Amino acid sequence: MDGIHPDTISRYYGVHGTEQTRTSAQTGAGHPEDDDIDSLSDEGSENGDGDGDDDDEWTELQHQIARDQAHNIRHKPVKVARHQNPFVTPEAETEFWEILAVVIKDSAAPDGFGVCVEEWESGYPEIEIIKTGARGKELEVVLPEAIWLPRGVLWAQGLDVMSRLVEVDSD
Repeated sequence: MDGIHPDTISRYYGVHGTEQTRTSAQTGAGHPEDDDIDSLSDEGSENGDGDGDDDDEWTELQHQIARDQAHNIRHKPVKVARHQNPFVTPEAETEFWEILAVVIKDSAAPDGFGVCVEEWESGYPEIEIIKTGARGKELEVVLPEAIWLPRGVLWAQGLDVMSRLVEVDSD
C-alpha cells in the first residue's frame, strides 16, 4: 500500500466493512447482510478462505476507484492553442526582452489590464467568479493579493510591451 493516501485506504479497506451499492429499490433498512446487493467488492472475495489473491484485490480496488471517479472525467479533450512566436525576427524578440526588463525595473503597471489600483471599484478583487461548462456553472476562485497581484502585473507588463512591439512591426 506504499504511495496510497491513508484516506483512500480507509475508504476502501476501512474498519466498517466494504462499501455496499444497493439498487434503487433497496434502502438497506430491514435487509439482511446476505441480501442480493450489487456489491462489487464482494465479487472478488468469493474465492474461499478470505486470503484471496493480492493482485485481484489490488485490481478490484483500482477498478472501484476508477468507477467512483468517473463522474470527474471529461471525455472531450480541449484543443491546445496554436503556439507561434509573435516576433518576426530574433532581433525583435531581443528588443522585447530588453524593453520588458526596463518596464519591470520601473514597476510600471499598464492601464487597461485590471492591475492598477485606479481600475478597482472597491479594493483589490480577491475573489473572481468564473463560469464553466455549457450551463455556466459558477466557480469561485480565491486570488490572494500577495500572490496574484505581482503575477498579474508582470503578465500585464509583458502583454503590453509585446502588443506594442507587434503593432509597430506590422505597420
